[in-house]
Amino acid sequence: MADAAYSFRPEERAFVSRCEDWLFQAQDRPILTYFLNPHERDVLRALAARASLTFFESAGEEYKRVLVSPSFYRVDDADFELLLLEVSYNAKFKQLTHVQILGTFLGETGVRREEIGDILVSGGTAQIYVSRRLVSAFEQQITRIARLPVSLQELPLNGALSASNGSFSVRADSTQKIILASSLRLDKIIAAALTISRNFAGNMIQSEQVKVNYTLADKNDALLKTGDLISIRGYGRIKIGAVLGQTKKQKFKLEISLMMNQKKR
Repeated sequence: MADAAYSFRPEERAFVSRCEDWLFQAQDRPILTYFLNPHERDVLRALAARASLTFFESAGEEYKRVLVSPSFYRVDDADFELLLLEVSYNAKFKQLTHVQILGTFLGETGVRREEIGDILVSGGTAQIYVSRRLVSAFEQQITRIARLPVSLQELPLNGALSASNGSFSVRADSTQKIILASSLRLDKIIAAALTISRNFAGNMIQSEQVKVNYTLADKNDALLKTGDLISIRGYGRIKIGAVLGQTKKQKFKLEISLMMNQKKR
């Protein structure tokens, strides 16, 4: 499989190499990955098919663990070593956000982002998928989030909130917005969504701060469509919703979801 990397973008080669290591090990035993985003799973799925290995996904919405194995292996849910935790707290005066929960889990324990799956937030309820081996560390070290006392309880996987909306999950703490743009170009959509200049949006793209559907974007004039997910390092995410038509001045009217880390100007 040494030539597999040439089928993918140059910036993906490190991940493809890791996939090849997993697949080599999976020739005679099942191999479990960390949490992968949809694009990473597509890459691994394609490589597993080339290698005639089976590909299984864990529960989850956006980030999932994957098990690759020889065809004779019969997978069980326990093989994914996945646990769903509910973050319990008093939401009477304040509701925790996705960013606050993720920041605390990473900052207080020092774990890598890939060890944590989806964070589902709806009203005063918050849930998070994690690797089973880290549960005791989370329970011992995470007692407050954004100054609120919290406790963690294990839930069955079928007790997860549903946060999906189309191809990608939309966080419940996202903001819905209608924007106007003269075209569906990437730079123009970012500019309209963040209320910044098109030049500034273009600089973000050229400085490798922007991904579309988890893949690094390198063209300012790339055309977007409904369901596309834009990730901007240091800012957050923009999900393209429905195209609601055009104005008399021929501008596109789009519905978007903003999932921002913080406001920047």
